[in-house]
Parts: sequence; C-alpha cells; structure tokens
Amino acid sequence: MESNLRMFEPYHLSRRTRIAIMLTLVASFFVISPVLILYTAGYRYTVETHTISTTGVLSIDVEPDDAAVYINDELVEKNLPLIQRATRLLQGKSVREKAVLPLRLTDLTPGVYRIHIQKDGYKSWTKDVTIESNKTAYIKNIELFLESVPIQTYETKAQAAFSPSGKYVVLLNENTASLSTVADPTTSLFTSQEGELPQRILWSPYAEFFVLESTINTIPHIILVSAGTPESAHQYRLTDVPTHIQWISESIPSIVVQQGPLLERMTLVGRAPLDTTSTSVWYVQNNETIWYFDTIAQTLQQEGKTINTPLHVKRNIDAIIDSNNERIIAHSLDSLLSISTNDKEGNNIKQVPATSLFYNAATKEWIAWSPWELWTLYPHGGADLRNRTSEAIQFVRPLDSEGVLLIATEKKLLAFNPNPLYYTTHELFSGSSLIEEVSVDIDKRIISMLTTIDGSRGIYALPY
Repeated sequence: MESNLRMFEPYHLSRRTRIAIMLTLVASFFVISPVLILYTAGYRYTVETHTISTTGVLSIDVEPDDAAVYINDELVEKNLPLIQRATRLLQGKSVREKAVLPLRLTDLTPGVYRIHIQKDGYKSWTKDVTIESNKTAYIKNIELFLESVPIQTYETKAQAAFSPSGKYVVLLNENTASLSTVADPTTSLFTSQEGELPQRILWSPYAEFFVLESTINTIPHIILVSAGTPESAHQYRLTDVPTHIQWISESIPSIVVQQGPLLERMTLVGRAPLDTTSTSVWYVQNNETIWYFDTIAQTLQQEGKTINTPLHVKRNIDAIIDSNNERIIAHSLDSLLSISTNDKEGNNIKQVPATSLFYNAATKEWIAWSPWELWTLYPHGGADLRNRTSEAIQFVRPLDSEGVLLIATEKKLLAFNPNPLYYTTHELFSGSSLIEEVSVDIDKRIISMLTTIDGSRGIYALPY
C-alpha cells in the first residue's frame, strides 16, 4: 500500500518552469485572440501573396431554384442541423444535400472562383467570377436553358412573317396572305380576299398590328390589320404605289403613308392628310412634329415647332428609323447614325456599322447588327458594341426582359448574355438547313423558326 502511494507523489515544478508556462499562456492569449478576432471580422492571410485581406461575398439567384451550385468543382451544400444530420446517419441516408437558392456565400477569400450551375434537363451555366475584398459579387437574373429539340407545328412552302412578340405569324403565298397564331398555324384568323395580290407584310415594332400591301386589278391597296381583332381590318385604296410607310408609336397604332408628295395618316377608323413634301426622307414623331431631311444642306429640319433650328448632319441620310426628344436614329449608306437632338452642329453623331434593326420593347432599345457585329442603340442617345461573332448573324431577338438575346446564324441558334458580368453564350440549336425566319415568345419561352429539318420545311417550335 505504501509503495502504491509513493507512485502518486506530487511533482513540484520549479519556480522558473511555472513562470515560463505562465508567460507562454499569456503570450498565447495576446497572439491567438487578435487572430481569432480578425478571422471573425473577415480577414484572411493569403499564402501566395503574403498579404492580409478581407473576405468577399457571393450572391447567387437563378432559375430554376432547385439547381445545384458548384464552386471550384465542389458542391455547395445545405448546412443541416446536427440533430438532422444524426437522424439521416441513423437512417442510412446521405448527410450531403445541395444548398437552396437563392444563395449567399460569405467569408470567401478574394480570388477567382469557377461557378458551375446545373440541373438535369437544362444546359449548364459556367463562369469564372472574381471575388473582391469587402464587395459582393452577384449572379442574378439568370435562367438555365432547357435541353430541347425543335418540334414541327406546321408544314408549309409559304413565306412567314412573325410578329415581334412571337405570338402571331402571317403566311404569305403567291396569291393569299393568312394570319394565325404561332401556337396554331392551321387556324386562320384573317385571310386576304380573292383577287388581292399580296406584295409585302410590315409588322409594327410597337404593337400587334401589321400592314398588308397588295394590288387589286393593278391598283395599289393597303390593309391595316390588328392581330388581336382581325375583324376590324381596314382597307385603303391608294392613288400610287407608296414610297414609304412609317409606324407611329402611340396608344392607338397608326401608319403614315407617302404617295407622291402627300403624307397621310391611316388608322383602323379612317385616314387624314398630314403634310406635303418633296423629300422621301422624313419621320413623324407625333401629330405635331415631323422631321425632314434637306439633301442639299444635309440638315434635319423639324416642322411644327416654334423654335426650328436645323440639325447639321454633314452627310447624306436615306431613311429616318426612329426619333424622340433626345436622339434620332437614321440610316446612311451602309451604317446607322445616332444623332443627338441637342447638338445642332452635328459634332455628337455616333456611327454604327450595321443596317439590320429590331426594337426591344422590354428595354426600349434598338438592337442593331451587321453580319459580324452586334450593337445596342439607346433611347437617350449613343450606342455600344455588344459582341463580335465568327459566324454571320442573320437575326437577333430578345429572349427575356433582362437583356439576354437570341442570335440566329444561318444554321444555329445561340443565346447570348451581353451583361459584362457574365458575357456567356449557349448553343440552343444546330441544324443543317438555312434558318429563314425566327421569332421569340418571351412569355411562353418558345422560339419559333421557319426552316427545314429532315427534308420537311415548316414552322418549328423550340422551348428554351
């Protein structure tokens, strides 16, 4: 018994050892405490650069909201409570569960992270995102695109003119023009009368209205049609072939038609003369304001205003596309001009090397393109280059209200996000035949195109 007690005799530390231990603990406290405080405050030490920096935040909000998010190939997991984790383990289930969107990730060390978002049945979205100190990086207004194949809704040999909204289509044959919905092209809502020889379809950029130019017994006619109420269509007999037709952006859609020197306004309920002119380059901004181009002085003259100072353009213009109180969009040779209405001397004219146009009703911007470049013309004036392509661009259409665009080349459909934060491109379709026409129904998220697939020409629907 006595020998066992000797085994547990206390060991007496020397005074020097006790002081050393105490100093070590005190020093550890003063070293570790600031480190923990700084770490909690978001400060990190970067080994590669030997620097201390604060963390950043990444906010992710995409559709569908049950998509999986990977950062640097690691799945972002839901932080399950301890009890739920234990329950899953007892049940033999995995404790790994993908995080729920929207997602906010904090305490990220500054640097570049590869973000990969995926879901079965959808095209994956991948982008390198830079995280900066004390800043939040956002991935938002993103919708994954469906993995889908085009389905033929109507077989036809006719030419197709889709409405800008993608909801209606006019099929133009040699002797008839027929209006229907894109969803049901077999049911005609409006058909031109027998004896009318359709010449051209002109849809309004601003509303579901179109003009049908035709001839009846060699006499030119115009038929103004509302796609929503085609029974209210109105036919007008002309004295001459119109040299120019312009749609007016108003609550009640109307057109201005030039026959010789006469400008006439036409609606579904009647017609009225507006003015006479010796030029074919004009634009009616509203009932009181008309712009005319003087080819000799190379100026734009505004009629109907008390103050009437001309705009010096210093070059020829062959058409005026659009006008508001801040800028005029005009066509000149093989380019477009964005002309400031506040610059009378013509020193602030933006020249865009493009000729094709489409009005984006959601953003109030004009999309312009050449075979190799894509531009945006803004309502307040000015223009920006958005993309250059290696394949010739045929058509450009909006895919949503956030600015994502559909680029149609001869045989491909590409989704392009021009947002400089993302700048991503996804291939939606690739075929072997020419895409002749294309439209987008943003509400239903369906792309319609006139093309040939497996030898069958017709209208095809592609959900996206």
